Amino acid sequence: MLVRTNRPGKFNATVAVAVVGVIAAIVIVLVLVLQGSSRSRLEPFPTAAYLASPQNFLGNSYQVDAQVDSMLVYRPGLGRLLVVKSEGKSIPVFLEDGLADSIHTGQRYHMDVNVGEGGLLYVIDLQKY
Repeated sequence: MLVRTNRPGKFNATVAVAVVGVIAAIVIVLVLVLQGSSRSRLEPFPTAAYLASPQNFLGNSYQVDAQVDSMLVYRPGLGRLLVVKSEGKSIPVFLEDGLADSIHTGQRYHMDVNVGEGGLLYVIDLQKY
């Protein structure tokens, strides 16, 4: 796209640079907005308070940064019951089948969780880090 002045046949470099600058700024803002939306906007998980009284958090959603400690049980078509470490404490979480293809001990995840019946944490989304 050429930006022209009132004089036929003359290219205005200043206007062209301004247009390119505006387009670059728009692209940068879009990248930052899309990148920011990939991380959860949930509150950090209150590990110590949860461990003291899990029932007080029923229905709430949080973000947990955790490391997989062990898998307690796996039921095909249903999911996995895992133990993860968050803030040095062991926490049980349920990971629905199909949410992650493979989970290994030692892997770290940003998990969005919902506190369900009995105080069990149900993973609703996760990203490896």
